[in-house]
Amino acid sequence: MITLRKRPGRQQPIPLYFPRKYASLLPLLAALFTACANTSEVPNIQLPAVEKFNSEVNVGRMILFGPFTSDTGSLHHIDTDEFIQYGLREEEINFDNISRLRDRAGKKSFLYQTPHSYVDGVDLFTALPHANCYGVFSVNSPIDQDIAFLLGSDDGMKIWVNQKLCFRINDARSMQRNTNIITVHLQKGLNFVLLKCYNGGGYWAFYLNMSRIDYAAEFYQHKFGYDFLEHCLLGANDSLKVNLNPCFTPLCDSTVLQVFNPAGKEMLSTKLPRGANWQIPLPHLDKGSYKCKILVPGDTLSEIFMIGNYHDVYDADSIKLSTGRPSGDFLVNTQTLFSRFRYLKSFGTRYGCDDQLYRKIATTLFDIAGIVNNAQFSNIPGRHLRGYISKVDGGTENYMVYVPGTYRKNVPIPLVMVIPWVGQKVPFIQSPHVAYLDKIDALTRLADKFGYAILWPAARIFERYNLNPIVSTSIFQAMNKVGEDYNIDSHRVYLYGVCSGGMFAMLLANRFPEYFAAIGVEGPELNYTKSKTMLAPSSDLFRYPTEWVKENNLLQMINNYQHIPLYIAHAPADHKSDYAISKTIYHQAKKQEFNIILDSVENITKTPSLDLYPDALLLRKMFVFFKDKVTTTPLSINFSTFQLKYNRAYWMTIDQMDTLHTLANIRAVFNNNNQLKITTKNIRRYSINLTQLPGLQRNKKLLVITNNDTTYFNIAPQADALHLSIDKQQQPELFEKNHDVEGPINDIFKDNFLLVTGDTGTKEERLANQTMVNKFIQNWQENNFNTCPVKTAAAVSNGDIARSNLILIGNPTTNSFIRRLVSKLPLKISANALDIGSRHIDGNSLGYTLIYPNPLNPKKYILLLGSNNSSIVHMVPDLQYTGWYDYEVKNVISEAILIKGYFDEYWK
Repeated sequence: MITLRKRPGRQQPIPLYFPRKYASLLPLLAALFTACANTSEVPNIQLPAVEKFNSEVNVGRMILFGPFTSDTGSLHHIDTDEFIQYGLREEEINFDNISRLRDRAGKKSFLYQTPHSYVDGVDLFTALPHANCYGVFSVNSPIDQDIAFLLGSDDGMKIWVNQKLCFRINDARSMQRNTNIITVHLQKGLNFVLLKCYNGGGYWAFYLNMSRIDYAAEFYQHKFGYDFLEHCLLGANDSLKVNLNPCFTPLCDSTVLQVFNPAGKEMLSTKLPRGANWQIPLPHLDKGSYKCKILVPGDTLSEIFMIGNYHDVYDADSIKLSTGRPSGDFLVNTQTLFSRFRYLKSFGTRYGCDDQLYRKIATTLFDIAGIVNNAQFSNIPGRHLRGYISKVDGGTENYMVYVPGTYRKNVPIPLVMVIPWVGQKVPFIQSPHVAYLDKIDALTRLADKFGYAILWPAARIFERYNLNPIVSTSIFQAMNKVGEDYNIDSHRVYLYGVCSGGMFAMLLANRFPEYFAAIGVEGPELNYTKSKTMLAPSSDLFRYPTEWVKENNLLQMINNYQHIPLYIAHAPADHKSDYAISKTIYHQAKKQEFNIILDSVENITKTPSLDLYPDALLLRKMFVFFKDKVTTTPLSINFSTFQLKYNRAYWMTIDQMDTLHTLANIRAVFNNNNQLKITTKNIRRYSINLTQLPGLQRNKKLLVITNNDTTYFNIAPQADALHLSIDKQQQPELFEKNHDVEGPINDIFKDNFLLVTGDTGTKEERLANQTMVNKFIQNWQENNFNTCPVKTAAAVSNGDIARSNLILIGNPTTNSFIRRLVSKLPLKISANALDIGSRHIDGNSLGYTLIYPNPLNPKKYILLLGSNNSSIVHMVPDLQYTGWYDYEVKNVISEAILIKGYFDEYWK
């Protein structure tokens, strides 16, 4: 009997019996068993049969070696071979010697199964600087084949397959999904894989997925299709250098390269010979920007490049565009692009230029040159950075739009709106939304494939969760502006959002359901729905008062998605956005038989600092989901709201509630017998839009049954609405909270506002008043990157009163406009006290913030911001974020809040 003894901690000894006549085979058999044992101890990844290899295979089980750092003070790097100390080299490691390596490595070797879709080096080894670790696994391939390795790492990475180095990168970078995609050849059977991850400092992680080549080419072509030019800034005598990966980009004998100028004129067309790298001479092209297109089977790749010094090109074109006195869209759009170029130039000066920055510069100059050649902005295909004058503050607000080259102005085109996520406190033209070229390219390639236009609105969303009316105002104004320039199909407008952008998208559709044909969201961050109280100021996520959370909680208004198909992609391992909330929405919507899909993305982890969502795959699914979804006018409505500012769904409007800040619901069903059955909760008055009621027979009496109360109506041919009251009609009041003026304070920013400064008082009082004005302007600029319209109280015109909400700075002593209204306000101001309604507050340093309908135009607001001591400055910052109340009085000296709350439905 021969016993193959197991090393400590390995499998138990296996007794083997051999007849004597086979003794001569023992050395050979021993070697064979040793090799089999070494092979079996390496974790194996089994690839599916070719016909079933239709998705990505994650590598989550491996032998890990590490960590390796230096005790001598020398810094390890990606090429430091840590195995030399064990008598082996990296390129020598294979099935035969892995056991020997593990024995020598001791505690630095262990079997690992990740609980995530990646290996977290910080969790395993802490954030060691200048450190290496290794992973070993095998891949069992059913055939001899090439496959794709899809990988990401923080920081550097090397990979050997069957002892051959096939990948190396030495970047200080964050880990993102599919940062690199490489081709790897696998032999039939077992293949030995060794990978290495280097950490320069900070976070430390890596991951690896495997897929078919054609799968990677189909879903991740944007990784290869937007930067195929070796350089996009060329000198006058440089050739255009093209590099394509034939594994991921299909080529044929008829592959054609074309070059177009910004006016769309073809400047060059040539067939590319077989190969993957080409140099195309450009002797006849003048300096300037151009678009290069490569026509490959079933696809078109495109990239912008330019010839000559980009400073000179910008100077020449900017001079052309600045001649005369440009105004309107021309001025706004040219200044937008000028600002974008100056920012990129400044960024390069501060941090250095790389190919990505040059691509952005070339793209911006191409857009500028397009305006030089065609001053019109309507019906021009391509990707454009544009702007419009905001009706809120009169400043420029930006957006980005893409329209496929197949667009024809006589054919309406569907629109996908990409709702921004909370990110950095920077203007839109400096934001990630215009900087992430691969994300933009993924969207535009899908837009080409499906025939959609894409809109990225700024939406007044920066680094804070601004879920107030100013956001929807911004989004709709951008949508309307694009609708002026292109023939947008208003019945096929779709919302798409990621993380907090998904939350904004769902909230927007919930408040305005009739405008959107479908929604697609990825990991929507709806954690605010769980908040019971206002979070600590140290929290950067949600700082909303309990009242706001209650009145904007989507979980209480899921019925508003009744006619909006909804696709939610959400990974259970999402540690940033609570998957359980998406699951709750899904189950409640399915219970009501809504059209909803919950795509529970498996093997994906997301944290506040790490996002491994498969964006390209999910985008494709959502664009397929959007196809053929069209808004229609339904015969049944089930709509809920806490706020009268969001009071309309299709042909039904809630005009008044019984109790404010309480859920109101209306259910309405219309049938072909001209009968309308309505059930209400917490509603005093409502309206029916007769022009939108489907199938209404005006020559026949309309039967309306409201909560079992039956009424017949004769509908006049010209009647456009029917206004109904429930129970006894209330005595009309002078002021009443309604859709136009409901409060709270931040509602004032949903429309145009005017800052009204003081114009009377002593020199000291005027100085205090002007200080408040300056602080308001500065705070608005910091939050919105725009200025405020300002007038003195004496200069306010009747036109201002008719069209603007007024923010009145000061008190009756310093502001003549406040003095003009004081007898009609619920606020009484004296040197030693304030009265708000029946509330009396003593004090000589009382600051107040109060919103109220303008007595001179009750459809508009006034906001009073001042103090009963004219010499003391009182200015409340960030009101568009924090103004979730109708009035507040505080001691200006101690900053203690004395009273704070809401007016009732009659502004009392």
